[in-house]
Amino acid sequence: MKRRIGTALVATQNEGHARTDRLMLKQAGAGQVMAFERGEKLLAHLEEEPAGLVLCDLRLADMAGVELVARLRDEHRFSRIPVIMAAPAASEADILSAIGAGCHGYVVRPYSIETLARQIGHAMLNAREPSAAALMLAKARAMRSALPAEPEEIEEAQETVAAVAAADPAGEALEMGLGLLVAGRFDAAIAAFHRAIRLDAMYGEAHEGLARAWLGKGRRDKYFECMRRAAQCFAEQDRFMSVRALLAEVVKEGGRMTNPYYELGKRLWEREEHHEALLAWRKAFKLTPGDAAVARCLARAFCIMGRDDRAEAVLAAAREHVPGIGEMRDLVRSLRADEPEAALPGWLRSLVQPVRRVVARFSAA
Repeated sequence: MKRRIGTALVATQNEGHARTDRLMLKQAGAGQVMAFERGEKLLAHLEEEPAGLVLCDLRLADMAGVELVARLRDEHRFSRIPVIMAAPAASEADILSAIGAGCHGYVVRPYSIETLARQIGHAMLNAREPSAAALMLAKARAMRSALPAEPEEIEEAQETVAAVAAADPAGEALEMGLGLLVAGRFDAAIAAFHRAIRLDAMYGEAHEGLARAWLGKGRRDKYFECMRRAAQCFAEQDRFMSVRALLAEVVKEGGRMTNPYYELGKRLWEREEHHEALLAWRKAFKLTPGDAAVARCLARAFCIMGRDDRAEAVLAAAREHVPGIGEMRDLVRSLRADEPEAALPGWLRSLVQPVRRVVARFSAA
């Protein structure tokens, strides 16, 4: 499953590794990837900007990778950031050091996109579930103490750690819930889906299964609520076709759903992730081209960022569905320079100055 990671940080002194990691992380769902040769610079960056994942080499220009991981874990603000260690070989000592320092995942170079995506899933789950991470840490420490001991003990401990890392308790709960749903045991299915969601709050399939279980019990209000949550999760993971299918089903069932890409774009814009917000709003417009609010929002964002041609194109396309959507000057007039800041939508309040520059440009034309 492709997961939306947000900003991913790469820690490596090897330029080739940095290029590969950027490409792979983008394919795995990272919105932005930044590379650092020095651990100190990565830590300084985290003081100013959050990150959704760190992919770390064994050796950096100024410290060992495990030292960086240990420092991340020692700082409370960074302790829950998922960290994956990348190494050229899977030696027992390296695995022990990585997991013992607090890593949530481990890949061996050269790695595949499937391997990375799987490790990202484990890392994000373990970062949210301290019990799983604690168990991995405990087993790693047991392995470390066993290293001078018998090879059989080392192998047994290694298998235990591998089993923990490979376990997917949320997926297991989902499978159980689906089986119970098919059998018509709706209450038991609801309990299983809730267990999956507790393990992974962004598990869209679990929210969707929960919706269908509630529908089986005749609770259409709960069904619509869970379907909306499932669509939000799928939008976060950029699974457009899944979102579209859920939206179509909800409409067919007589319900309404706020376009999840529209809401996602607003959250991204508030975090000043403007490029990602534009991508989300473009998908929102593709999903519901007849929604005037979505069309105006996308056109307004293009206008603010100086892409007047794109804003014009959005309005022109929207007129096929919403004839009264207005012209470009109407859009600019809605962003008047003398309008109080408090009157602007929340996602625009941090952008008053860019809006005023747009208005000034049109006023001078």
